Amino acid sequence: KSDGGSGSGRLVMDESGNAFSGTYNRGNNPDDVEATWNGKRAEAGGSGGTTVATPVSFSGAWQGTLGGTPLLLLLQHKGNKVTGQLKVNGADYGNLTDGVVTGKTLRFAFLLANGQAGGTGEMRMDSDGKSFQGNINGTAASGNYVGP
Repeated sequence: KSDGGSGSGRLVMDESGNAFSGTYNRGNNPDDVEATWNGKRAEAGGSGGTTVATPVSFSGAWQGTLGGTPLLLLLQHKGNKVTGQLKVNGADYGNLTDGVVTGKTLRFAFLLANGQAGGTGEMRMDSDGKSFQGNINGTAASGNYVGP
């Protein structure tokens, strides 16, 4: 239960047992996905016995695949906002707009290279901070950070 609503979801702990990621929806089937969530065990030593997690950065070049097709994301991350370019199979595909980071998850909209609305996507950064999994318009995407 959260924010006056309820539903179902699935959580997966990482190998360290100190963080989780997962999906949720407002229905009864935990396999239906509306959105993602993640969390990290509080670490000892900070104010009140915990420390604040270091913010993640999506800035830089990310290389991977989109449904098996080569994908390149060139991103700029300032505050919790992200903009950038999306290239598919080496060609300009579009520009990220309205990118917002929450935790280790980037959700974005993008415009196609011709200026028309292209759709939405989501990247969930793995605990290593150097790889991601997600989707663009419902097609599975994954990749790795390759440099600034």
